[in-house]
Amino acid sequence: MDGVERDLARQSVASLTKEQATRLIRLGSGLTDLEPRIERIGTFTFAAQLADRWRDGAVFLTGDAAHQITPRGRTGMNTAIQSAHDLGWKLAWVLRGWTGPQLLDTYETERRPVAAHNVARSADPHGGTRLAAQELPADLGGRIPHVWLPSHASARCPPSTCSDAD
Repeated sequence: MDGVERDLARQSVASLTKEQATRLIRLGSGLTDLEPRIERIGTFTFAAQLADRWRDGAVFLTGDAAHQITPRGRTGMNTAIQSAHDLGWKLAWVLRGWTGPQLLDTYETERRPVAAHNVARSADPHGGTRLAAQELPADLGGRIPHVWLPSHASARCPPSTCSDAD
């Protein structure tokens, strides 16, 4: 990049023309003949935060209402879908009478550590590009952290859905 592009990169995004934005996209991608289709130019505010609580009686938060993850973290939609799925199957089991309402108390206990990890990763300027050695223990090995249920919990649900520490 020469001095002109460097000054252009420091300019407010909202003040860029489509031609200037095209030049920056080409520089950033390394594709000098790229012809991007720019519909609009604007800014948005990143948010990396967790709600103080995810449940109040019969009201539950999930997705972006419970945890906001910046695009840099690359896990926002996954985290939202996983949290909604976790809450969904638990609600279904309770409503079908397959287990007691105390199962719903495990939703935030299990999902908050995962969301907190992903929120923190997304707030980190290098969060989307951390080395595998930094992320594998959380993503694959440690279950961020695994939440063990008391041994009597396995009596109320199939072994494939419960862990038992005892």
